[in-house]
Amino acid sequence: MSKFLKQHSLKGKVAWITGGKRIGQEIAMTLSELGADLIISYRSSEKEAQEIVKMVKPYRNRVLILKADVSDRESTKEAVSRIRKEFGKLDILVELASIFKPVGLEKITVEDWDANFSAHIKATFWPIQLSLPIMRQGSHVITIADRTAINSIYPGYLPYVVTKSAVVAMTRALAVELGPKGIFINAIAPGNIKLPMKKP
Repeated sequence: MSKFLKQHSLKGKVAWITGGKRIGQEIAMTLSELGADLIISYRSSEKEAQEIVKMVKPYRNRVLILKADVSDRESTKEAVSRIRKEFGKLDILVELASIFKPVGLEKITVEDWDANFSAHIKATFWPIQLSLPIMRQGSHVITIADRTAINSIYPGYLPYVVTKSAVVAMTRALAVELGPKGIFINAIAPGNIKLPMKKP
């Protein structure tokens, strides 16, 4: 084990990742390498979630796969109940549920706004609110915003840009709420993630 891993061991910690695609798989690998047990929840990407189980198998961590729509309060509540039953606690929450679909300004519909609001606002908030009873002092929440919340606006993605910016505002507000409870919350604002190349 490297010096870094020895200094930053997460042995005995439980981490929940909401979303198992692309970034989610990399985060899962890193947390597993550091020793954390994992919960991977997914709404429709079961294949990617199962891939994570295979990827982290060498680390011999506990891995729980849950089908859950974290934009839905009841579905999230059921997921948290299962986590409580299986692990009894939650130390790390990484919120990756998202959609990223282009839509021209003149073509934006009510459905576009609702879909982005659900994926980025509700799916960020419900896991935090409902996980609080099983999070202790020193727990961490990581929300995923986007660099468009700071600069470099993408044309053709207005509902996405607006709701991802709201994730930043929510994170700042929740820092005030969660700070006195000893729970840390931070937002990460990554840039474009290159899609995997399609096989011929």
